[in-house]
Amino acid sequence: MGKSSIKVEKGRVTKKFSTFVNPEIHIPEEASRVNNITDDMVADAPKINDVMLDFLEFTKGCIISGYNNINFDNKFIARYARELNLTFDNENIDVFILARQKPVKAKNFKLTS
Repeated sequence: MGKSSIKVEKGRVTKKFSTFVNPEIHIPEEASRVNNITDDMVADAPKINDVMLDFLEFTKGCIISGYNNINFDNKFIARYARELNLTFDNENIDVFILARQKPVKAKNFKLTS
């Protein structure tokens, strides 16, 4: 799977973190349709254990903001951090939750909408 993150400070992108991660299992076709990532794309990518420490160091002291990240991405990050005896305790803002609280003219709350 893939992980891309940017660090924004005072309204400017100051750093980027991006990598594919080899999940060591087949990526279901339904997931590939959503994220456009295939088994071939991650075949030579590092394993989660090899990138988790770098990712946690990149996000150390930062507020994590994403779309549906609290119910999806962060659960994976927290699980793998625990398995490696690392800490993932960043404050989180979920833009999906914010979008649902604001009156918007969209047929749904999918990221593409």
